[in-house]
Amino acid sequence: MDYNDAFGAANPFEAVINQFSSMARDIARMRAFGPNPKAGMENAIQVLDKAAHLSPRDPRAGDTNTLQKAVGIGLQPEERVQAIGDKARARMALLTGEANRPGNAHWAAVMSGGRNLLRAAQLGRAVASMAADLPSIQMAAAAIDMNPNAPIKEFMKSAFTNMSARTARDLGVIMESHARASITTARTAGDIWQPEMTSRFSNFVLRANGMTAITNHEKGAVAIALGSDWADKAGLSFDQLPEGLRAFMRNRDFGSAEWDAIRAPEVTYTDYAGGKHLNPNWFRVKSKLPEAQADDIAIRFGALIEDHVEMSIPSFSLAGQSAVQFGTRPGTWGGEFVRSMGMYKGPMLSQMFNMLRRARDLKQAKYSIPLFIGGLVAMQTITGAFTIQLKEIWKGRDLRPMNTLSFWGAAMLQGGGLGILGDFLSSNTSRAGGGFTETVAGPAFGFIGDAGRAILPNAAALLNGEETHFGRDLVQFTRYNNPLASLTVGPAPVSLAFDRLFWDQFQYLVDPDAHKAWRRQERKRQREFGNSSWYPSGSLSPARAPDLTNILGDAR
Repeated sequence: MDYNDAFGAANPFEAVINQFSSMARDIARMRAFGPNPKAGMENAIQVLDKAAHLSPRDPRAGDTNTLQKAVGIGLQPEERVQAIGDKARARMALLTGEANRPGNAHWAAVMSGGRNLLRAAQLGRAVASMAADLPSIQMAAAAIDMNPNAPIKEFMKSAFTNMSARTARDLGVIMESHARASITTARTAGDIWQPEMTSRFSNFVLRANGMTAITNHEKGAVAIALGSDWADKAGLSFDQLPEGLRAFMRNRDFGSAEWDAIRAPEVTYTDYAGGKHLNPNWFRVKSKLPEAQADDIAIRFGALIEDHVEMSIPSFSLAGQSAVQFGTRPGTWGGEFVRSMGMYKGPMLSQMFNMLRRARDLKQAKYSIPLFIGGLVAMQTITGAFTIQLKEIWKGRDLRPMNTLSFWGAAMLQGGGLGILGDFLSSNTSRAGGGFTETVAGPAFGFIGDAGRAILPNAAALLNGEETHFGRDLVQFTRYNNPLASLTVGPAPVSLAFDRLFWDQFQYLVDPDAHKAWRRQERKRQREFGNSSWYPSGSLSPARAPDLTNILGDAR
């Protein structure tokens, strides 16, 4: 412990777990690219490049515009290889940690620490947005011909009855949450270089509001349901499997021989209720195959499950991180700009990349790609609408009218992970008061904008001898940018009551005209969003019950 205090970067348990994680990544890279993974990857790129130069020219390549070429359309073979090689190098740099080596360690620590505190302040009520995971989980299951309700049923068992806790432990599907205490932060942010204290604070808030627990239960439920479904199909040969599942496996180098190995009776796990499961960890322990062969199959089996989990619950994947970070490093001006801009956009980007990979499976299975994507968008729009209305009630407001295109546009963005952009369909400012440019640039720049709006106009008014509203603006700034604010989340009524009984009363003390500002805000909300407050700002108790009929809008 003394040695760790003097030289360690984290507590001893995390140091051991991080070492396991680092070793696992090193082994995986060497399995794929040889003892020198970076050189092995460069060799693969060179072989592809040579083959591309020897291949026939594409006569249509010159007919595309710059935008099409940017997404890989209309390139000559060697140009396509160059684009693929650049992506591979960027992702390898992330895997090795080279891309996360800070240019300036102090600057990187300050900025990533600031982003951690912003996450703590802004994601307190974001648990409602996780409703969008449900259609994603169901559609991912349907794409491989699995019962769409199976993972949802497993999630309900896991979350409310704890029936599958022992099964999850035996099968090793909960190891990720133990190995990465920041699993939910990584899902939304992707920051690697970050101060331990602010990271712990951010993780604590996400655990307190339930996001970490829900994410863990979701991932475990998807993995267990998949293994159970495959165990039900163990009596079928590979050629007898549903076409969607076969396409999913074939595109990941998993064929008839591997399927026959993992469905053997001796490697099938039986849980405490008598249910059957196929699982890579259990397979590796029980398999009678030669060690090297069993290792290879177990790793690729595990990759199948991890890929399906990622398809079901998009995280800030390697593809998403490399797309956001553009090969930049933390602790540099460019690196910190793109990392701040990419906050909360990770799941949306990862889902986009997932869709591109899923399209390959669907095309091979001869399923309708537009029908699949349309179904996913429709389901996510419905859950987005539910999320919007739930948040309105949580904030002490009536339900919003649902008979406008702007509402359903906001619902579609909410379901796709960009809920804050939905504000601009009805207003020229976001829910935090910032403009469109600030919102796109990221929460860090929004924080700077909020600080500027709280300080600069009041400073100018003071210099000109005009009336200032520094107290009101300071309270508003502190209310929405205070990392401790998210600690009051708990049940929604508790959080709302704390806002009204503490923050609003505090604003009364420093701003005698607070009630006028609240009336203006109320009129603005009625005009732009069509709903009023059932627990008005400044009130010590609710004025009435929420108006649930307001969803009908003008048709009431």
